[in-house]
Amino acid sequence: MSTYYCIAVSLSRKLFNFLIVFLFVFLYIIVMKAIAKDFNFGLRVKELLNEKGISSTQFLKATEIPCQRFYDWCNKGAIPNVITAMKVAEFFNMSVEQLINKNTSDPLLEIIEVLQRKLNNIREICS
Repeated sequence: MSTYYCIAVSLSRKLFNFLIVFLFVFLYIIVMKAIAKDFNFGLRVKELLNEKGISSTQFLKATEIPCQRFYDWCNKGAIPNVITAMKVAEFFNMSVEQLINKNTSDPLLEIIEVLQRKLNNIREICS
Protein backbone atom coordinates (compact mmCIF):
# COMPACT_ATOMS: atom_id res chain seq x y z
CA MET A 1 0.00 0.00 0.00
CA SER A 2 2.87 2.42 0.70
CA THR A 3 4.08 1.96 -2.89
CA TYR A 4 0.74 3.20 -4.20
CA TYR A 5 0.89 6.14 -1.82
CA CYS A 6 4.39 7.08 -3.06
CA ILE A 7 3.22 6.84 -6.66
CA ALA A 8 0.20 9.02 -5.89
CA VAL A 9 2.35 11.62 -4.14
CA SER A 10 4.82 11.60 -7.02
CA LEU A 11 2.03 12.08 -9.56
CA SER A 12 0.51 14.86 -7.45
CA ARG A 13 3.82 16.70 -7.38
CA LYS A 14 4.28 16.26 -11.13
CA LEU A 15 0.77 17.56 -11.76
CA PHE A 16 1.38 20.50 -9.44
CA ASN A 17 4.66 21.34 -11.21
CA PHE A 18 2.96 21.06 -14.59
CA LEU A 19 0.20 23.42 -13.48
CA ILE A 20 2.72 25.96 -12.22
CA VAL A 21 4.59 25.88 -15.54
CA PHE A 22 1.27 26.13 -17.36
CA LEU A 23 0.32 29.19 -15.33
CA PHE A 24 3.69 30.86 -15.92
CA VAL A 25 3.37 30.32 -19.66
CA PHE A 26 -0.06 31.95 -19.68
CA LEU A 27 1.15 34.84 -17.55
CA TYR A 28 4.09 35.29 -19.91
CA ILE A 29 1.67 35.43 -22.83
CA ILE A 30 -0.32 38.11 -21.04
CA VAL A 31 2.81 40.14 -20.37
CA MET A 32 3.83 39.82 -24.02
CA LYS A 33 0.33 40.85 -25.08
CA ALA A 34 0.70 43.99 -23.01
CA ILE A 35 4.02 44.77 -24.68
CA ALA A 36 2.42 44.46 -28.08
CA LYS A 37 -0.02 47.21 -27.07
CA ASP A 38 2.85 49.65 -26.33
CA PHE A 39 2.19 49.12 -22.66
CA ASN A 40 4.54 50.77 -20.17
CA PHE A 41 4.66 48.66 -17.02
CA GLY A 42 6.45 51.35 -15.01
CA LEU A 43 3.85 53.99 -15.81
CA ARG A 44 1.07 51.59 -14.82
CA VAL A 45 2.78 50.92 -11.48
CA LYS A 46 3.29 54.65 -10.92
CA GLU A 47 -0.39 55.23 -11.72
CA LEU A 48 -1.43 52.63 -9.13
CA LEU A 49 0.96 54.05 -6.56
CA ASN A 50 -0.54 57.51 -7.05
CA GLU A 51 -4.10 56.14 -6.77
CA LYS A 52 -3.25 54.43 -3.48
CA GLY A 53 -1.10 57.26 -2.11
CA ILE A 54 1.99 55.08 -1.79
CA SER A 55 5.48 56.37 -2.50
CA SER A 56 7.76 54.50 -4.87
CA THR A 57 10.24 54.11 -2.00
CA GLN A 58 7.61 52.35 0.12
CA PHE A 59 6.68 50.16 -2.84
CA LEU A 60 10.29 49.18 -3.57
CA LYS A 61 10.98 48.43 0.07
CA ALA A 62 7.83 46.32 0.48
CA THR A 63 8.39 44.31 -2.70
CA GLU A 64 12.20 44.15 -2.44
CA ILE A 65 12.48 45.20 -6.07
CA PRO A 66 15.77 46.93 -6.91
CA CYS A 67 15.49 50.65 -7.60
CA GLN A 68 17.33 50.24 -10.93
CA ARG A 69 14.76 47.72 -12.14
CA PHE A 70 11.91 50.11 -11.34
CA TYR A 71 13.79 52.89 -13.14
CA ASP A 72 14.19 50.64 -16.19
CA TRP A 73 10.45 49.90 -16.20
CA CYS A 74 9.57 53.58 -16.09
CA ASN A 75 12.21 55.06 -18.36
CA LYS A 76 13.47 52.33 -20.65
CA GLY A 77 10.23 50.44 -21.29
CA ALA A 78 11.60 47.29 -19.67
CA ILE A 79 9.16 44.66 -18.51
CA PRO A 80 9.35 42.45 -15.43
CA ASN A 81 9.68 38.71 -15.50
CA VAL A 82 6.59 36.73 -14.59
CA ILE A 83 7.57 36.20 -10.96
CA THR A 84 8.19 39.91 -10.43
CA ALA A 85 4.92 40.78 -12.18
CA MET A 86 3.14 38.42 -9.80
CA LYS A 87 4.89 40.06 -6.82
CA VAL A 88 3.81 43.53 -8.01
CA ALA A 89 0.24 42.34 -8.60
CA GLU A 90 0.16 40.80 -5.13
CA PHE A 91 1.36 44.10 -3.63
CA PHE A 92 -1.60 45.88 -5.22
CA ASN A 93 -3.93 43.00 -4.27
CA MET A 94 -4.89 42.23 -7.86
CA SER A 95 -4.20 39.67 -10.52
CA VAL A 96 -1.46 40.16 -13.10
CA GLU A 97 -4.19 40.57 -15.71
CA GLN A 98 -5.76 43.43 -13.76
CA LEU A 99 -2.34 44.99 -13.29
CA ILE A 100 -1.66 44.98 -17.00
CA ASN A 101 -5.17 45.66 -18.25
CA LYS A 102 -7.38 48.07 -16.38
CA ASN A 103 -10.29 46.25 -17.92
CA THR A 104 -10.37 42.45 -17.84
CA SER A 105 -13.24 41.92 -20.25
CA ASP A 106 -11.06 39.72 -22.48
CA PRO A 107 -12.46 36.16 -22.13
CA LEU A 108 -8.95 34.66 -22.31
CA LEU A 109 -7.88 36.79 -19.37
CA GLU A 110 -10.92 35.72 -17.38
CA ILE A 111 -10.12 32.06 -18.05
CA ILE A 112 -6.52 32.59 -16.97
CA GLU A 113 -7.69 34.30 -13.79
CA VAL A 114 -9.91 31.31 -12.96
CA LEU A 115 -6.97 28.96 -13.63
CA GLN A 116 -4.76 31.07 -11.39
CA ARG A 117 -7.29 30.83 -8.54
CA LYS A 118 -7.59 27.06 -9.02
CA LEU A 119 -3.82 26.68 -9.03
CA ASN A 120 -3.63 28.62 -5.78
CA ASN A 121 -6.23 26.26 -4.30
CA ILE A 122 -4.18 23.26 -5.44
CA ARG A 123 -1.07 24.81 -3.87
CA GLU A 124 -2.89 25.19 -0.56
CA ILE A 125 -4.10 21.59 -0.66
CA CYS A 126 -0.63 20.23 -1.49
CA SER A 127 1.11 22.31 1.19
